[in-house]
Amino acid sequence: MSETDIPAAAGLLLRERVHTFEQLEALAFLVRGREDSWPADAAAEALRIPEEAAREAMLELAACGLVVTEPESAPASRFRYSAATSELETCVAALMAAYQTNRLGIVKMMSDNAIHRMRTEAMRAFSDAFLIGRKNRNG
Repeated sequence: MSETDIPAAAGLLLRERVHTFEQLEALAFLVRGREDSWPADAAAEALRIPEEAAREAMLELAACGLVVTEPESAPASRFRYSAATSELETCVAALMAAYQTNRLGIVKMMSDNAIHRMRTEAMRAFSDAFLIGRKNRNG
């Protein structure tokens, strides 16, 4: 299988919401245990990553509508998978299926997306450098 075999819904999720391998692994972990909520330390232990990395990944997933924190009023003590919309649920299902069958394609797509984001940011920073000395023409 190649990167072109990855469903469009999975690719969309990787471009727009899941940017790091920690986020991908945390999402997969939470999807597998979707009936439960998990503290960051338990997720970190299962994923074999530092607790702070697991917490950060799950907070980022929560910010983009893939994870909820429990209790919601507390400062993110436990995390549970819960896609905010049915469209997101479809994208997550496609991503998890593709990740099971085509890990290399998913990793390659994530790497390509990261390079694209870095290039875009570099171009934006470069173009902004020419705006520093300009005066606002509207006022």
